Amino acid sequence: MSIHYFEPLDFTWGINFEPYNWTDDNGYIITYGPTLKWGNSLHYKRLFENFSSMKSLFIDKGIPLIISEAGVLTEENKEIESIREYLYMVFSLSSDYDGIMCCLWDTSNKTFGDMNFYDRTNDIWYDEKIKNNFLQISKGKYVKPKDFFINTTFESTDTYYNYGDYLIDIENRKVLKIILNVRFTGVLFVDFGLIIYTYNKDGTVKEINFGLENSKRQYDGTHIFTIDVSKIECYNVIEAAITWGYEHIIFNNLTVEYEENYQTIDYNSLKNAIYNYIY
Repeated sequence: MSIHYFEPLDFTWGINFEPYNWTDDNGYIITYGPTLKWGNSLHYKRLFENFSSMKSLFIDKGIPLIISEAGVLTEENKEIESIREYLYMVFSLSSDYDGIMCCLWDTSNKTFGDMNFYDRTNDIWYDEKIKNNFLQISKGKYVKPKDFFINTTFESTDTYYNYGDYLIDIENRKVLKIILNVRFTGVLFVDFGLIIYTYNKDGTVKEINFGLENSKRQYDGTHIFTIDVSKIECYNVIEAAITWGYEHIIFNNLTVEYEENYQTIDYNSLKNAIYNYIY
């Protein structure tokens, strides 16, 4: 099987343009602009999930997989450290799976809208870090992502998914608790609105009640709100959205506790392990 891998598209293929703001019905200001950075916990989780899917769909069935194109636009003012980190993770993870071979897409034109890594005319790499990373990966001398796979009942995200919401893909796992870690700043007391969504089995939206009594502890500082959903059937996702009072609220993280262990990646440990390969 041969595929192309350019995920997430907003980073790998997103072109540079002037950011602009849009205000939603709740007065929340959303900024749209080029995605110039890669490497948060949600990015790592999606990368791991995508490769796990490719493994189960092809490798486990004895079908070799060639990723015949992978890369990122380099002339769009994207952060060089993010480009290095993205390439390091994609190619080290593909090397970590027997049966997957990955190819870097390179245009070498050094022009707007291209992926430029290697100057074929002068036989040089544009970035020595990227060159050395590929040399080490080809020798099998790299940080092995699979060494950082862990089994746990907890899953967290500290990264906005969309429109300022926090979202965790729970798939078909049974959720026992939803834990919100939020910080209130610049106020002594504030009211806020918070909506938590999941889905019914038929795919329709289900709102999880977050009682108003929870909003009475909103003094300046960090607060932990725990919601017992052990008797509620949750499907596909857990999504938390602030509907008002957002100007005083900072989400630290959204965490869910599952009934059983599942395999994920130790994001912080892996991130620290590859630090020297990026900078």
